[in-house]
Amino acid sequence: MSKHKWNPNDNYFENEFGQMDGGEFCRSGLNSTHSPWREHFAEFVDDGDSFLDVACGSGADWEVLQRLKKDVKYKGIDYAPSIIAGAEGLCPNAEFKLGDINNIPEEDESWDIVNARHVLCHCEYYEHPIKELLRVAKKRIIITLHVPFPEDDTDHIRYNHPYSWRNMYSKTKFKKFIDELPVKAVAWEELHRGVNETFIVLEKYV
Repeated sequence: MSKHKWNPNDNYFENEFGQMDGGEFCRSGLNSTHSPWREHFAEFVDDGDSFLDVACGSGADWEVLQRLKKDVKYKGIDYAPSIIAGAEGLCPNAEFKLGDINNIPEEDESWDIVNARHVLCHCEYYEHPIKELLRVAKKRIIITLHVPFPEDDTDHIRYNHPYSWRNMYSKTKFKKFIDELPVKAVAWEELHRGVNETFIVLEKYV
């Protein structure tokens, strides 16, 4: 594991996204709100659910839920102030707050659905963040990895200064970790809807 630690004053995403306009800000490519792979997560969200969007970026998943007329209680958290400000500008009717996936500022089992799109590969590693997602989830968590599992089945840990990782994880180790958690995988789709990402839905055991 990397020796680098998060410094909230040394924020890669703050620099990367802080100056973007609304048309570019987490809204293109894999983040397009109108792509079929983007909407898939909503099939696992029921009307009346509470939905915590961890590393929410621009709030695009809130926009998808609204377009699909999902009646949910939504909150998005992200650790970069400029991202939260941008999300609030794009989604004025949604709730957003600062928060870090490594220490989610929510109570145990306080949200029905906890969503983590395109964030775990930017973490130092995935074990503690996934445990945090499970801690605050009551029903299920939805994970989307925006890079594939590597063909050599080893962890590729790549630190990207000033704060971000560009990691690829061993599928064997990742699955072993998931299998040891109190969950069952109700969706596991690699090459997700034809896109080179992995979509996973984990249901918590009651």
